[in-house]
Amino acid sequence: MRARTTLSTGPFRCLGRMAVQKEIRMSAVETPGPLLLTPKFRNEIVQRFGLTEAFVQQMFGATGRKTPGKEIDQWEDLIDPAQQMSSAYIHFALSNVVRGRQARDLIVRETGIKSGRSLDVGSAYGGMVAAFAESGFAAQGVEIDAAWCDLGNLNCRSKGFGDLIRCGDFLTQSDFGKHDVVTCNDVIEHVMAPRQAIEKMAAMLNPGGALYLVIPNGRSWDHVVRDGHYGQFAINLLDHHAAAAYYDAACRSMFGRPYSCGEFYDLEWYVDVIGAQGLHARVRRPGVVKLPEQAAFDEILAKLDKANAEWKPAKLPEILVDNVRNAFARYRRALERDYAAARVDPSKHEHFADTYLTPFWTVIARRPGGNYVPATPVDSAAAKAPPAPSAPPRSQMRRVLGGVKRRFLRLVSA
Repeated sequence: MRARTTLSTGPFRCLGRMAVQKEIRMSAVETPGPLLLTPKFRNEIVQRFGLTEAFVQQMFGATGRKTPGKEIDQWEDLIDPAQQMSSAYIHFALSNVVRGRQARDLIVRETGIKSGRSLDVGSAYGGMVAAFAESGFAAQGVEIDAAWCDLGNLNCRSKGFGDLIRCGDFLTQSDFGKHDVVTCNDVIEHVMAPRQAIEKMAAMLNPGGALYLVIPNGRSWDHVVRDGHYGQFAINLLDHHAAAAYYDAACRSMFGRPYSCGEFYDLEWYVDVIGAQGLHARVRRPGVVKLPEQAAFDEILAKLDKANAEWKPAKLPEILVDNVRNAFARYRRALERDYAAARVDPSKHEHFADTYLTPFWTVIARRPGGNYVPATPVDSAAAKAPPAPSAPPRSQMRRVLGGVKRRFLRLVSA
């Protein structure tokens, strides 16, 4: 487990997030410029992503590319070629309601909780809050970024639910009350006090309530090739301070704001912290875990080596370059070592897949009580073994030993 020391300082002490583009930092009172989308294209966005025209207008009035004198009628015109993460950010924003509905349906299916109170921590565009409100939950959210909070509330309000998202720091605010479902989707890696955040979310659960976490895995091989926040090679392998220095030198001028990620812990760290709060955590995995064949594993190594060879750290100081190269070398050695161990020991397949192959972990944790009764773990080997014979009563043992002694004495005397 890579537990690291973090400091709770700076503007992203609790739930700061990455910016979609620096232009999204507009004030809530600003009025975006005219949106030049053709009616057909705008309707396609609304229908495909479950959004409203009001949200699309506000969203792209703040972040969309403008083509002077021409209406935008295709996806390519929304992407800024000068911003390497533009495509990912645009899709992340547009899919917020779709992703919220998928998460809601999964939670309902896995827990059976179909109503009650829900809280989304780090609501951003409000998709999770809107999705739970659609299903009749008394839904609310909290978001530290004022501009995102405005967009999230517009998303909820334009769907007829009113302003459901509170603007502020989750860790310093109170009066949230108790909830049947608490969600934190792709947020915990931005928290500089993740243990404290998990403790507070767990304490908000009603008996039988569920905590839902989606956590990016910084050691997933594809996130090493290119991280999901800034598109940088191996930045997730560094501790917070080294990663912030890497970001400042390589791409802060492009994004226009400080580095917003905290530490990337191992899955076991999160499960242990959740368990310490009295919750029963289950990692949701897609079906049977399979170890890659040797050819597929060699392809992963080739992609990692290519990314390492093509990395051009022109703006980074030499000591930081050495830090990244050494971190990558350690990671690659561990990857090969753990793969070799997993090939000869099937019990290690799951841990290997969790560590290196899973980009995002999904954890659903329950508080005992209500209609939820934790299943008692059963040791399958012990269950199949025949029952151990009980010891005979002491008086019976005396009679048996006495009979043996008498037979022995008769044989000697004969």
